[in-house]
This record gives sequence, structure tokens and C-alpha cells, in this order.
Amino acid sequence: MDKNDRVLLDSAREILGVAAVSVLKQGLRASPAMLYALILSWEERAETHEKPAYQLALKILSKKLN
Repeated sequence: MDKNDRVLLDSAREILGVAAVSVLKQGLRASPAMLYALILSWEERAETHEKPAYQLALKILSKKLN
């Protein structure tokens, strides 16, 4: 894995963590489906250079959902 891939993976993991904390702070259960919906909404508003990290986070979650 090269440096760019590692940075992308780290960013995706950070997005997953922030999403989980956001959901938990609202007193909700941080299920994969809940996190997927939240991250999808963030991805739609993300800047172009940020989208790959959001898309990777969604891909990681989709594996959990299937």
C-alpha cells in the first residue's frame, strides 16, 4: 500500500469514527445502516478532493451491511 492509499484509508477511518461519535452523542445506536446514511449525506456535500475518503468509508460500511 503506497502513502496515498494509507492517507485515504486513514481519512475513511476518521470519517467512520466521527460519524459514530456524532450518532452516539445524539443518544442513538450507531448501527452500520445509521452510519451509512449519515456519511452518505456528508459525502453529498463534501468538496471534490474529499469525496474519495467518504466513498471509501461508505464502501467499508457496505461490507458490514452485506
